[in-house]
Parts: sequence; C-alpha cells; structure tokens
Amino acid sequence: MTVKTNNFIKSKRFIDETIERRGFAAVLGEKGSGKTHIIREIIGAKEEKQDKYSVIRITPMRENEKCITQIMSAMIEDVSGETLRRDTEARRRQLRRVLGDATTTVILVIDEAQDLHKSSLRGLKKIHELGWGMKDRLFSIIMFGQLSLKDKIADDELRPRIKRLQLAELTQKEKEEFIPAPQIFSEKALAIFLKRTRKTPLGVLAAFEQLDQIRLDLDRRKIDEQMVADFFSLDKREAIIALDKSYRQMSREIKSLTGEDVSPTALNQFTNGSYKGNTDRIDRLMETYLEKEKTMRAAQ
Repeated sequence: MTVKTNNFIKSKRFIDETIERRGFAAVLGEKGSGKTHIIREIIGAKEEKQDKYSVIRITPMRENEKCITQIMSAMIEDVSGETLRRDTEARRRQLRRVLGDATTTVILVIDEAQDLHKSSLRGLKKIHELGWGMKDRLFSIIMFGQLSLKDKIADDELRPRIKRLQLAELTQKEKEEFIPAPQIFSEKALAIFLKRTRKTPLGVLAAFEQLDQIRLDLDRRKIDEQMVADFFSLDKREAIIALDKSYRQMSREIKSLTGEDVSPTALNQFTNGSYKGNTDRIDRLMETYLEKEKTMRAAQ
C-alpha cells in the first residue's frame, strides 16, 4: 500500500529532479520516518525500468565498512560487469569510462548514509565530479540517512554540493492512513491514538500492533479509550526510566525547555503510576521533554 503523504510527494519530486540533473542529494529523517517506504516505492519503480535506469544500491552496515573504493567497484560491476582493475587510480579511470559509455541513466542510492565515514562522503563528491567528453556529470547520487547525516555534510566542502530534503512529521490525517484497521477503535479511542502516537509511519504502525495485541489478549471487540490511555501512559513512563536521569535533573530541564514547573516528586509519582494531579498537564510536559531528548540523542 502506497500512502501518498506530503513527504512522499515532495520526495518523489526531489528525487526525480536530482536524477534529471544528475545531482547529489540527501533525504534526511529520523528512524521510522518513512525513508524505507520511499526507497521501496520511488527507487524501486526506477529499478523495474532496467532499459532506462541502472540503479546501484548500497547500505553500509557500520561506519567505515563501505569505503569509496568498494563503492566504485560496485558501480563498475553493476553497470558494466567488467573485471575490476586492481590499482585504485586505474579503477577510477575505469569507472569514468564505464559511466561515460553507459546507455542508461545511472543512479547510486545509499541507504543508512549516516554510517558512511567523512572520507567516503568526500570520495563520493570527487567521483561525482568525473566528466566524459561533453558530459560534466555522469550519474546521480541519492543518500538516505538519519538526522546525524546532516552534520556530516554541513562543512564548506560538501554543503554547497549536496541538496537536502528533511522529512516532516506526519499530520494527524496522514497518521490515520497508516492505521491498517481504524475501524477496531472506538471513536474516542481513535482520537486519543491519533493525538498521542509518534508522528512517523513506524511509530503509528508499532503502536497499532501493540494495542491490537492487547485487544486480542483481553478478548475485546474494540480498542477502547481506556486501553489507549493506559498504553500511552505506560509507554511514556518506560521512556522516562530509560533516560536514566534523576527526577530533580529532569525537573530543571523541563523548566528550562517549557518555562513550566513540575516537581521531582510529581515526576516520580507519574513514573510509578501514582500521580493524582492534572495528568493531562504533566503528560503534555513529558511529551515535549521526551521529544526533545529523542532529537538530541539522534543528533549525537
């Protein structure tokens, strides 16, 4: 199922423009924001047109695993099938000739690009600058990565050459489109779910699957309001515990972030499920705080 969110529509236009001008681009988004869906639907459609496109897909599993020599080798093999030259400079010349002679549009796609070493990113810039005859660009590069990639490509050498598209959060309407069976929610339960679930495709799907399992375990026909409220309260309390911070420290940081006071005692009671005060207020403050923490950790 293809959900044509604003992110999907913008990404398709961004990718098509990059391919048309043989550009160098990066699609950025947090884990679960829909990058894999975009690769499968948009890049996958290009792969099926083998008479028009040659798509080389690379996924570095950890930093330093894919150096520029390995990337050049994959490109030569996939585009031409030629035996690789042993010498690095000879292989670079081989790549230049292979790309210059290619009868299809060559697209290099790198998933999890935040795991590339900085030297590999600079190497990509250099091979992207290869020309052949009257052609000044021989192929396009499209990287998909988490937000930490943004810092890696922010220096004076790479920033002017790499166009960036950062995926936005889903709207409430878009979130509903990712729910496989919205009819199993009561009306109020669905409203709470859409308000409180994470604003990413993976966040919506993961929360739905867990709630649906709870419904089955309880032998209920519908997911009701209380089930959803209990689920998100527990989910948030587990996230607070995982931070491994004192309640006093969290209280200070919430004050700094939101300008609102919440006592260490209230945080302790909220985490233990015994808070008797305004749960909507403290829930809102914790949601803002946890979202900030998640963004900071993703950037590290």
